[in-house]
Amino acid sequence: LEKKQYGRAVKLFEKALTNKPDNRDQLGVPYAKALTERAAELLETNPRKASSYLRKAIEFDRQNAMAQFLLGKSYTSSKNYPRAIEAYKTAIDLDPRFEDACFNLGFAYTVTRDYPRAEEMFRRTVALSPSYVDEAYFNLAMVQWKQGKKQQSIRNLELALTINPDNVRAKKYFNRFKRDSRGFQ
Repeated sequence: LEKKQYGRAVKLFEKALTNKPDNRDQLGVPYAKALTERAAELLETNPRKASSYLRKAIEFDRQNAMAQFLLGKSYTSSKNYPRAIEAYKTAIDLDPRFEDACFNLGFAYTVTRDYPRAEEMFRRTVALSPSYVDEAYFNLAMVQWKQGKKQQSIRNLELALTINPDNVRAKKYFNRFKRDSRGFQ
């Protein structure tokens, strides 16, 4: 585990747990970490195996926010948004400052057209101020526009551009929304 050889660590933990099942309490959390890290490595190339590892990790460590988050990503990639939403919500319940889980939950809510909840998650992401806060402002602006909150949307695009003047999508939509909103003022 320390050498970041997660596949090997998983096999060694499984062997140890098979030989001494009484060690489950002692080995559960580190085994779950090995499973989670191995799943992260496999998520793009073998999502089915990664999901299997993540479910097992959660079985061994119910407090594993990263496993829940990665499971949410797995469900998102397969477009199973209801399950993704549940996994992201659980990750956030376990770690309320988990900015990537908030951002991804906002995305899942957006895709399912639950714009008020998406707005809430993007606001929360902005408050956590991740390195990609301009993207959070951009997404917040998009869901606000969908809800008819034109001026708030434009303001958040301005904030995105203040943080990252090179955000091409924010520039594009800022100009479009500014032009389209003139009739609403």
